Amino acid sequence: MRTLKRNERIIYYALFIKNEPIKDEDGYDTSETTPIYSEPVELRINTSPANGESATRQFGDVLDYDRTLVTCDTDLPLTETSVLWIDETDTSKPFDYVVKKIGDGVNSNLIAVKKVEVR
Repeated sequence: MRTLKRNERIIYYALFIKNEPIKDEDGYDTSETTPIYSEPVELRINTSPANGESATRQFGDVLDYDRTLVTCDTDLPLTETSVLWIDETDTSKPFDYVVKKIGDGVNSNLIAVKKVEVR
């Protein structure tokens, strides 16, 4: 399956780097962590509209996802810990999607993503 350039839109992604410990106001470890991500990277990719009946079986019946992304770039570094800016591409604001599952093929990748609300 090949993707058409005219159907691609610009989104942004950031890769998970590490979990950083959270310290309290006195500098003591709280035993909680916060994820650290890379700087957002621009990506042109085919995005589906909100999922429908035809898309729910691509990853099985149990996986909860909202959209799918399709790319022929099989070297794309996205993982299931990556975050995305799809509906809101202003990267100074919090991300609005997370990767739920990646279906990698020989010639293309199908990526299931879930909308999240980050404060």
